[in-house]
Amino acid sequence: MKINTTHITSQKPKAPDFKNKIQTFFETANAWGVFVMGSTFVLMLGAAYLVYILQNDFTQFNNIREDYSYGGSLRHLVRPQDYGNALPWNRAVTFVVNHDVPHNDGFRSWLLSPQDEHLAHVYMLGRDGGVPLIYSDNNESHYLEDKDRWLNLYKRPDITAMITFHNALHGESMVMLYESDILLVFRRGDRGIVAINKSDSDQRVDFNTWGLKNPGTYIDLIHNHRLTISENRLSLLIPSRSAQMWLLD
Repeated sequence: MKINTTHITSQKPKAPDFKNKIQTFFETANAWGVFVMGSTFVLMLGAAYLVYILQNDFTQFNNIREDYSYGGSLRHLVRPQDYGNALPWNRAVTFVVNHDVPHNDGFRSWLLSPQDEHLAHVYMLGRDGGVPLIYSDNNESHYLEDKDRWLNLYKRPDITAMITFHNALHGESMVMLYESDILLVFRRGDRGIVAINKSDSDQRVDFNTWGLKNPGTYIDLIHNHRLTISENRLSLLIPSRSAQMWLLD
């Protein structure tokens, strides 16, 4: 779903009804999954409800930016809300880049490299909590290096794979399987595994498969690889600067 509009209804909804809508929004699994915003994006809920109670999670955005940078630690992304590094799950609009960052000279230093941006999107769409927001444009940026970077991003194969994973496991619990400064592996419910390696070297991790459908065949939606879990432990290879999103077939 792409929303690219500047029109908002002039009719102001009653606060109690509106809060009800917000609560329903978060509690209804897969009713709404991912917002896609254009350069003139306005977040709306249905035709008449402007989402004023949701907030862009700049705290987590800053946390992600620092943790994916050189010397940063992915451990800070394990439970960010417990340390004040993220808004509560039911108020946060999570993002890796929004319309302010590419188009303002003062904010461009906040941009991640394209590959780190990819890895950060995997984390954002693989984790639980909040409403992920995907920035997609029509090449409005006047910076030559931005050409095609976010053009129809929501249609790009890796992003559509992430959205498929997010929607399939929306509302499922998130459990860490392995964590280090450079590597995160967690499961979503009993049907999904996310692995992120931000380092410049391949990483192999061994973890307990308790809590996952076992035996089961899983598909990495990003790379279209397959694996079968049939033992109590799994050894997983994550190539350098890459991520995987495994979903039960």
